[in-house]
Amino acid sequence: MSGKLYIIFLFFWLLTVINIYGAQYIVISWYYDENQKISITEQTKSVNIGTMYIYSNDKFKVYVVPKVLPVDEKEPVQIQVSTVRIGKLTISTDPYFPTRVPSKQIYGTLGLGFMFFQPPNDFMVVLTFVFMPM
Repeated sequence: MSGKLYIIFLFFWLLTVINIYGAQYIVISWYYDENQKISITEQTKSVNIGTMYIYSNDKFKVYVVPKVLPVDEKEPVQIQVSTVRIGKLTISTDPYFPTRVPSKQIYGTLGLGFMFFQPPNDFMVVLTFVFMPM
């Protein structure tokens, strides 16, 4: 499949929780090759993009809001993000049922699954991660 996939990450903290022990924090590291062409495999309709580490000093919940945007405003994008995974953990896209992370960390390959009928051209994906205390 030709085309480029642009990934933009937005992180929102709902974690400025102060208790008697102090504030909870989240540390995020994402390692990937910025020069690598990212191609979606047509058989699995998925792509892996580097390695992501997310850890905290306390347990947390997280969900992600994926949004697909066209690179060219004249071309409509008919593709949706169906899954977001970090390692073997699928991150919820439902704010009412966020993914619980009792181990205080998530680690692994960042994988995105897509739904489409025809292979898309260039498009951008914005992933907004929202973190909450448990």
